[in-house]
Amino acid sequence: MNPIKLITVLFTALLITACQSQPVQVLAPEVASPSSLATLTELGDSLVAEKKFAGASFAVIKDGVQIHSSMHGVYGIDNPKPIAEDTLFRIFSMTKPITAVAAMMLHEEGKFDLDDPVADYLPQFKNPQVMGDDGIARPAKNVMTIRQLLTHSAGFTYGFAPDSIVDKAYFEAQLFFRSPDLNAFIDNLAALPLKHEPGTQYRYSVSIDVVGAIVEKISGQSLEAFFKERVFTPLAMTDTFFRVPAEKMHRVASFQYWNPETKQIDMMPTEYQNDLTKVALYSGGGGLVSSLGDYLKFCQMLLNGGEGNGARLLKAETVALMMTDHMTPEVRSAGGPYPDINIYDGTSMGLGFSIVYDETQLPEEYSQGEVAWSGLAATQFFIDPSQNLAAVAMVQLARHPWELDRLLRVETQHGIDQLDDQE
Repeated sequence: MNPIKLITVLFTALLITACQSQPVQVLAPEVASPSSLATLTELGDSLVAEKKFAGASFAVIKDGVQIHSSMHGVYGIDNPKPIAEDTLFRIFSMTKPITAVAAMMLHEEGKFDLDDPVADYLPQFKNPQVMGDDGIARPAKNVMTIRQLLTHSAGFTYGFAPDSIVDKAYFEAQLFFRSPDLNAFIDNLAALPLKHEPGTQYRYSVSIDVVGAIVEKISGQSLEAFFKERVFTPLAMTDTFFRVPAEKMHRVASFQYWNPETKQIDMMPTEYQNDLTKVALYSGGGGLVSSLGDYLKFCQMLLNGGEGNGARLLKAETVALMMTDHMTPEVRSAGGPYPDINIYDGTSMGLGFSIVYDETQLPEEYSQGEVAWSGLAATQFFIDPSQNLAAVAMVQLARHPWELDRLLRVETQHGIDQLDDQE
């Protein structure tokens, strides 16, 4: 099993805006149960009963109130402990929206402009090389900008395509395995050629890790320290970490993957499981561990237009800017129909996440302006500002084929419709 592919079969889509400023009212499951979404409870029960996931948890907030919370199954095939509200999950690429928010906090403070050259902050990228179709690397013609990093159009990749010279170079570099910290990661990345000219096409990539390095450079803090001080503490996200405290490790769900040959869940080999208590590479693209409740607080802050737990992280207009389509049709389509991890028909990129720009190209459960994101181990969330609604799913299964992102939307919407019919 190949490390780079395991590092990200990471999916798409994230976040959104609205300006309600009421804090989320988190209800205990027994209080919420009369108005909870039976459709999501049934979904979780069926996924576990059919052995598609060992465990799962779901939560939904609407109009500032948590209307659903359900826990299903166990920590893993190796651990019969029942999934609980405080279970911790590796959220992988659901780290990206948090990194984008951190960056936009600095942008709001006037510390950088979106169209600033990346090299102004990370000189390692002053003279990038672009790999040509002929296998020859040449100096880039375009300037790489921070906006391009946030929209995955800066020229980087992840290393998925086996027939690509650049992707093979990423695979051989083993960036996430051979970089002891973020500084080394940037040095190692800068030594590789770009896959395409900056600003010319969408390509899902390590670019948000580069954003994390810029946050460190501008703030003078490690990404871990910045996140804790500026995001986690204000939002009371007490269970979100790069490094999990040793006393909380017993709450971390098992890291598993779907084996397509045996058609069953297997444990992820130990060589792909780092010691979560000793993390030193703070990956802004995929390094966090979090809980269902913590990520719900993050979603509510975005629904509130940047305010949560009585603290304002961003202005409403900054959140609105993040939730705006920042890609042209030409850039969006230039990567082909499946640019490693596809932005689907009808979706585009905001700043750090994708956004539905044309709901007519998507199933009816999707809404105009809706945002979403997911992670390697199948954690999911979406935010629909038109309904003042957000939903989060926490599971821990890499490489699964179950379309959980679609199921989460469908069953959440069906449940909401049922509640409306009862009123």
